[in-house]
Amino acid sequence: MAANPSHLGALNYADESAFGEFGETSTTFDERLPIINNVNDVLSALKHDKIPTNVTKQYVNDEAQDALGVQDAEFPVSVWLAGHGSSTATGALTANNVETFLGRCFGTINTTGVGGTTTAEGSDADTVEEAGATVATPGALIRVGARGDARGNGEFYGVTSHTGTTIQLLNGMATKVNNDDVIYGAVMIHGYETPNATMPSMRFNAQSANQRANIWGAYCVGADLSFEVGQPARADMRMKGSRWAMESASTWPSETTTDTFTPAPCTGGRVFVQVAGTTTRAVRTIRNLKVSLDLQRVPLLGYDSNNAYQSIVGYREIKNQMTVTWEEDCEAACTDTLGGYYTGSSFYHLCFTFSAADGSAVGLYLPKAKLVTPRPTQMDGAGLNQKSVTMVGVTGGTVTSALTQSSWRLASA
Repeated sequence: MAANPSHLGALNYADESAFGEFGETSTTFDERLPIINNVNDVLSALKHDKIPTNVTKQYVNDEAQDALGVQDAEFPVSVWLAGHGSSTATGALTANNVETFLGRCFGTINTTGVGGTTTAEGSDADTVEEAGATVATPGALIRVGARGDARGNGEFYGVTSHTGTTIQLLNGMATKVNNDDVIYGAVMIHGYETPNATMPSMRFNAQSANQRANIWGAYCVGADLSFEVGQPARADMRMKGSRWAMESASTWPSETTTDTFTPAPCTGGRVFVQVAGTTTRAVRTIRNLKVSLDLQRVPLLGYDSNNAYQSIVGYREIKNQMTVTWEEDCEAACTDTLGGYYTGSSFYHLCFTFSAADGSAVGLYLPKAKLVTPRPTQMDGAGLNQKSVTMVGVTGGTVTSALTQSSWRLASA
């Protein structure tokens, strides 16, 4: 016996045409994830418990064999949010491995955005004129300009409309653009606001230099997104599998290629917070941010599986809601902006640019959010007087498409 180093591993995956393939033993995997957690986190999560039979016995320690129950696996998958990996100002976007995976985990993906350049000085800070090749999809985010240009600053902006060559923005820039400022499209990842009867599932192949296993009927049941200042953005998903099997037929090391884009730290961005429907630029200086995604997905138990140890034959989503919490330094006495947000009746829209680095840009947009308990009051924050605010995203104010309906949108550019 020869145990190999535990840090060596690979995680391959693929879409399933039907949940868990209903007992099919397909072992083809067309993509590999550049995970940052140990593959043993996956392998050690494989469960196959026994059910005590408790038959009547005649002696004190007489025991019958327990029955094998159903299989289960709930395992973590962590990835860097490294942006799109390349700075694409023109041409259609093709999602990379991580973007595609996040779309499968959270809902869907939109790659219709196409970049370009501005053709004239903008009329105002909410409008961009382009050359006619740009595709700015309503509800999507675009990046405009370059970091430090004092106009678009390379930040993310939501799109209200794109009529002819005029792009109308949801959130205003620092000032109007110059001629030949660059416009970047972004890959958009978002959830659904209407019940989706055909929720996707995946199969995984977890490999180490010793043991390897296939997992079928897997789906995401929760996620935390980390945008710590000075650190690369990352996503930590909790996946649930319905059936698994140890295997030795796959090739090790894996020959499936993967993206290896280098992430950029979360710096050089901006946080826009404004009353929903108002485009006037309003930025907040925040100190810490926590983003969590409440994925309430109910497993469907059934007899209609061809595998003896699989009881989960599907799932339905009942909620897909994002919560954001951040801290700010306290204002002067009798100035309570955040308290006014809380006691007022307005919804807000939030646009976060975490990284504005070309090819590694990451942004987040909540088109409509409300403040929830607790009310922001002064607290100690790392030795400073600070306040904490919590908002939850709600259904977008425009319901003309799945994208504009969505309560949150993660952008990768």
